[in-house]
Amino acid sequence: AFTQNNKIDSTVYVSIFGIIKDKDGFVNVRSEPKIGNNVIDSIFKNEVFRCIVLKRNWYYIEYWKKDVKKGYIYKSRVKDI
Repeated sequence: AFTQNNKIDSTVYVSIFGIIKDKDGFVNVRSEPKIGNNVIDSIFKNEVFRCIVLKRNWYYIEYWKKDVKKGYIYKSRVKDI
């Protein structure tokens, strides 16, 4: 995995492939790195995604569902593969 730190705003650029680790079998993908009414999609058990950026415990991810989609999921919900 690749990582690069940005000391100015605590952003970490990463390249990690992952799957979700959540007892419910899915996680919500959000438009912003915060909890609220900003759910744009869901990722389900065994769907692979790529983590691009880590910022304040949120991964900005890229995933594929007919086309490339992007959004945020909470770091604790990610298992590296």
